[in-house]
Amino acid sequence: MEFPTKLLGRHDVFQYLNFNIPDLQPIKLSLDFDKKDKAFEQFFRYLKMRNFPATICNWWKRQSIIDALNTHYASEASKILDAANAIMTHQLLLFSSQTIQTDTPILWNRDYEAGTRFEPERWKPDKQYARSQLLDHTQSDIYFVWELNRHRHFLDLGKAYWYSDDERFAEEFVQEVESWIEQNPYPNGINWVDPYEIAIRGLFWLFSYNFFLRSDWFDEDFFCQFYKILLYHGHVTYNALQKASRFSSLSGGSLVAQAAFLYLLGTLFPEYLHSKQWSVFGWEVLQGKSPLLSFDDLTQQEIAPLVNSIELYCVVLLMRQHNRYHTSHAVSECLTTMLEQLLPFLKPGGRLCRVGEEYPQQFLTGMYGAKRGDVRYVFSMAALVLKNPMLAAVGRPFDPMLLWFFGHEGREDFANLPRVEPEQKSYLLPDSSYAVMRNGWDENSSHCLVTASRKQKLLRHSDLLSVELTVHGQEFLIDSGPYSFHQQDKWNQYFGSIQAHNSIAVDRGSHIAFEAHDVECHFDRWVSTESFDYLSGYHTGFEDLDQPIRHRRTIFYYKPDYWIVCDLLTGEGQHFFDQYFHFPPFRLQIDFTNKRVNVQVGTQRHFTLMPFTPREMDVSIFTGGETPDSGWIADGYKTCVEAPLIQYGKQAMAPTTFHTLLCAYPGETPLNFSGRQLQALVHDTPLLAHEVSALEVSCEEETHYFIALHETKTENIRVEEFTFNGMLCFLRYKGKTLREIIVCNATLLMMEEQTLFRSKTPIDHMTLVFDAHTLRVKCLGNYTFEMDFPDITEVVVNERKAFVQNEGDRIVVSTSRV
Repeated sequence: MEFPTKLLGRHDVFQYLNFNIPDLQPIKLSLDFDKKDKAFEQFFRYLKMRNFPATICNWWKRQSIIDALNTHYASEASKILDAANAIMTHQLLLFSSQTIQTDTPILWNRDYEAGTRFEPERWKPDKQYARSQLLDHTQSDIYFVWELNRHRHFLDLGKAYWYSDDERFAEEFVQEVESWIEQNPYPNGINWVDPYEIAIRGLFWLFSYNFFLRSDWFDEDFFCQFYKILLYHGHVTYNALQKASRFSSLSGGSLVAQAAFLYLLGTLFPEYLHSKQWSVFGWEVLQGKSPLLSFDDLTQQEIAPLVNSIELYCVVLLMRQHNRYHTSHAVSECLTTMLEQLLPFLKPGGRLCRVGEEYPQQFLTGMYGAKRGDVRYVFSMAALVLKNPMLAAVGRPFDPMLLWFFGHEGREDFANLPRVEPEQKSYLLPDSSYAVMRNGWDENSSHCLVTASRKQKLLRHSDLLSVELTVHGQEFLIDSGPYSFHQQDKWNQYFGSIQAHNSIAVDRGSHIAFEAHDVECHFDRWVSTESFDYLSGYHTGFEDLDQPIRHRRTIFYYKPDYWIVCDLLTGEGQHFFDQYFHFPPFRLQIDFTNKRVNVQVGTQRHFTLMPFTPREMDVSIFTGGETPDSGWIADGYKTCVEAPLIQYGKQAMAPTTFHTLLCAYPGETPLNFSGRQLQALVHDTPLLAHEVSALEVSCEEETHYFIALHETKTENIRVEEFTFNGMLCFLRYKGKTLREIIVCNATLLMMEEQTLFRSKTPIDHMTLVFDAHTLRVKCLGNYTFEMDFPDITEVVVNERKAFVQNEGDRIVVSTSRV
C-alpha cells in the first residue's frame, strides 16, 4: 500500500473513503453533485451520531460509570481531576516517575529531560531521520521525546472530561492535537520514525476519540485534521508491518501494539478505504496466523512487553465482544498462557518483580494512574473477557480504572465471577529460568523470586541467583531494577551489575562476561510442599577468572516467613567475596558486633537478616552516596531513590561460604536471634563447609537445627548430638521438646541414642509435627518408618488416621491407605 499524498484541504479526505458502505451513499450523492461542503457536513454528522461499530466504552454508559465511581470509589474522582488539572498547566508525568513542566504550547520535538540543554534546532520537523540516528545521539535521549509523544495523558483528560463535563479538558485536548499536527508535518520529523511509537500514539488517540467526540470542541474543522492524521498513522503502521520480515528485530510487544492499533483503527473507522485491509491484517497478526508473530513469541517475552501485550489483547477482545465478533479458542488460550507467564513475577499486593531490561509502561492506566504500580488489573481484564475463575481470583479487587473500559456492568460481572486460586503456589518455571517460593495468593502472603537465567543474547543484567523477597505483603529485599536504555551510561551500567542485585561478587568484578564465555546457570534441586520449599542451583559466571570460582546458592523456605540462604563458593586460591542485600527505602538498625540487620515497618512488622559467621566478615551500609554503587535503587526510567545497601565482605581461600537467616515476624519489639555454624563429621573426619551446611538458630524459647548436604554422602554424618543420613533435615525445638521434623531424601535421623526417624528406603520429603500424643505427617507416597516415641498414641497422615504399630518404646508408622 502506497503512502497517501499529503491531504491539504478538508475535502481531500473523501478520496480515502469507502463509498461501498451503504450509510455513506448520501455523502457520495452530494459529491456527485459537487456539493463538497454539504458532503463533509453530512459525513461529520454521520460520525457524531452513529452507534455502530461499538466503541471501547460507549458514550451512553457515561452516567452509570460516574455513578459507580462516586458510590464505590469516591476518592478516585479527586485523583482524576487533580491529574487533569496538572495536565492543564502542562505539567506531565513521564515514565510514571518524572514530572516535567513543558512549554505553552507544548514543544513536541523538545527533549524535556532534566539537565538537558534546550536546542531548538536539534530535531528539525522538516527533516527525515533514521531510527539508529536517534538512538545513538549522545546529547539527547530520544525516549524522553517519544514518551511525551505517546500522549498517554489524553486518557487522563478524557476521564476527567466524562466525569466533570468540563469543556476546558476537551479544549485542551483539541489544542494539543492541533499543535502536534502543526509541529509534526507528515511524514518528516522524529515522531514519524518508529512504527511502534506511532502505533502507541494512535491507540491513545483512539481512546481519546471515544471520550471527546461529542464535545462542541470536536467540530468539523478539528475533525478534518484528526481524521486525516489518523489516516497517516494507519498507513505508516501498515506499511511498516508489511515491510517487516519474520527475522526482523521487532519485538513481540512492538508487533502486538502495531497490529492492535491497525485492528482497532480499521474496526472503529470502517469508512476508511483501507479499513478492512487494516483490521483483517491486524487480527491475522494477533491470531498468530502471520509469519511475523507466533504465540511462542508472545509467551516468551520479557515482563514489560508482556504486560503491554496482555493489555492490548484484552482491549481488542473487548472490542470484538462489543461488536459480537467471534474469538478463536487459540487466541483465548494464548492470552491465558501470557498471564500464566506473568503470574510468577506478581508479588502480593500486585507489584511486579523488578527483573528485566525495562520497567513495564502500563498503557491503560494513563499517564498518572500507573504511578501505583499495581498490575492486578490486567488479570481482572482478562478474567472478564475470558470468564476465567483463576484470573478473577488473582485480579481482585476490581480496579476503578476498569470502569472506563468495561462500564458499571463490568464491575458487577467481575463481582459475580467464581474465584478459584491457582492450585500451585511455589514452582520452578519449565525452562528453569526462575524459581518462585510463595505460601498464598492474598495480599498478606509471602513471595520469593530467585533468578537463574534468561536468553543469553538479551541478558545484560548480572543477576544470576539473585533474590527478591516479600513477606506478609511487605517488600524487604528488592532488585535495584532497570534504569535506562543507554548502555554506556555509568548509572545504567551499575544497575546491570552484580553489585546492584542480591547476590555475590568475586574479586570486586562488576559484570558477568556473558559474551566472553558460555555461562551456565541451573537449578538442579527443587522440592516444594505445603510446609517448606527447598531450592539449589549454581552458575559458572566466575569461571573465567585466573583461579575459577563456582557459585552455588541453596535456599530453604520454612513457611510462611523464614528463609535460610547458603552461598557456597568453590574453586581455588584466595579471593575477595562480597555479598549484597538491597532494601527498599527503610531505616535499618545494624548490630555491628554480630553484623545483624533489623528492620521495623510500622509498629507491628519486623525483619531480621543475620549472618551465621559474623566474625569472618565485615559489614558496610551505603545510602544515597555520590556514586551509583553507594545506596540507590531505580524508581523508573532514569530515576533513582536513596535506599540502603548492605554489603558483607571477606578475603578468604576457596572454598568458602556465606550462611544467612532471613526472617520476618509480627510484634511490638524485635526478637533476639542468634545462630552458629556447626561442625559435621563422617567417621570423625570433619566435612568442609561446601560439602554440608549445618546450622543452629536460637530465638526466644525456640531452637532450630538445619542440615543440608551439597554433595551426596552414603555414610551417616554426625552434627553435635544428631546423626543423619539424607539430603536435608530441619528440626524445631521449643525448649527441650521436639515440635517438628522435616526430612528430604532421608533414611535416618537420631539424637544420641534415640531414633527420631528411620526408614529402609529413602523418603522423598516428609514433615512430622508433634502435638502432645498425636503425630501429624505430611508426605507424598507410601512409606513405612519407625521412631522411638512411645508416648505417641495417634498418627494422622495427610489429615487421615494412619496405621501405627507399637514395638516397645518404638512405633512403626505406615503412610499407606491400606
